[in-house]
Amino acid sequence: MSVQVQVKLCGLRTAASARAAREAGADFAGLNFVPTSRRRVDVERAAALAKRLAPVKVVGVFANAPLAEIRAVAQAVGLEWVQLHGQEPEPVVEALAREYAVIKAIPVENGRPITILPGYLRWATALLFDGARPGQGETFTWSSLTQLQVEKPFFLAGGLTPENVGHAIRTVRPFGVDTASGIELDGKENDGRIRAFVSEAKRTLMEHP
Repeated sequence: MSVQVQVKLCGLRTAASARAAREAGADFAGLNFVPTSRRRVDVERAAALAKRLAPVKVVGVFANAPLAEIRAVAQAVGLEWVQLHGQEPEPVVEALAREYAVIKAIPVENGRPITILPGYLRWATALLFDGARPGQGETFTWSSLTQLQVEKPFFLAGGLTPENVGHAIRTVRPFGVDTASGIELDGKENDGRIRAFVSEAKRTLMEHP
């Protein structure tokens, strides 16, 4: 038996990229609310993009944001999913998990053990393994995940592109894959790369163990 990998496209900022993601068959779309990110969108634009993306699951991406801020943005945009990309305390993850589906990002640095706090494992809906510098298009050694015993669905991120996502899926066999820089051209979302990434990921079937 085999299933198709879930595809998450992150950092969408324009109506055109939202339409391309929806038409390509993406499963998740990340809207970035991190103040220091060049992919950040304001609440008004995010709400408009969320409407254009439906029925794609829209994920709000935050990093060390106050709990009240995350709740306010989620309510204004109509989010059911939030992604935590900072060093959020376990009680924050627990509080959000009682209201939303939570994706908790875990940085992976080559040569260092992967640390997952118990509260993340308990409360997160899914994990997301990313490079040590998220959003920079940097890969890490995927084989570091193959021996990891995690009783949670997880996304693989970090430098994934239309050119390498198939190999990544065959190597790691994740629940889902995630990209931002991999669907960009000259720093902007590119419709062709959006379609190519989703197509290649969906074409690569993931076998159940």
